[in-house]
Amino acid sequence: MKESSKAAITAAWITGLLGCIGVTIAAIIGLGLPIVQKWVGQAELTPVVIVVPATPPQPVGGGIAPDTPTFSPILLNTPVPSTDASIPIASSPDVQPSSTLGPSFGKMSFCLERDFNLTARRCKVSQELFAGPVKCVYVSWTYNNVYVGMIFSRKWYWNNELILSRENESWDGNDWKIDGVSEYTFLKSTVFGSGQEYLRPGTYTVELYIGDRLEQRSDFIIQ
Repeated sequence: MKESSKAAITAAWITGLLGCIGVTIAAIIGLGLPIVQKWVGQAELTPVVIVVPATPPQPVGGGIAPDTPTFSPILLNTPVPSTDASIPIASSPDVQPSSTLGPSFGKMSFCLERDFNLTARRCKVSQELFAGPVKCVYVSWTYNNVYVGMIFSRKWYWNNELILSRENESWDGNDWKIDGVSEYTFLKSTVFGSGQEYLRPGTYTVELYIGDRLEQRSDFIIQ
């Protein structure tokens, strides 16, 4: 009976000890769980910012990239060639190929014989009013893109009356040059008759035609 009692007491003591250990472990777990939960909650609520250093742009060809952006200068009035073959590129207005332009006459100049330069085939000075008496008046004009065989005409009027006409003449390249800048003709007093010494006072009009097209028309007066 004594041995049985001792065994029972020992078993009861071990059972109690195990119970205390279990209570202690439970208490530890119960105490630590809120702490762990609090730590985990703080970890979830605290944002984590990861700073990734930016890679500076590398200039083409090596070297150190500038700290500030650089800008290419924009040149004003600089034509940019078109890459679209359907869009024609206009040529400069100051340089025009002569092959694309038709023949033309420029403004006429009037002068007396003393003011005419035969070598340059033009009037050195131009005037529209002459004090009589006047025997002869020269008229010169500039030309562009004329060619041998071009048809042109000249008409002279006195007070709106046709007094001289040279129509449908051929620009031959000899009497009428093609390698200069100016040409001329003149009107003598004999247009009014072989015995007429001076041109009559009045208003004179000269018309220049290329083909049937009136190119220039200008007046001068003899007093």
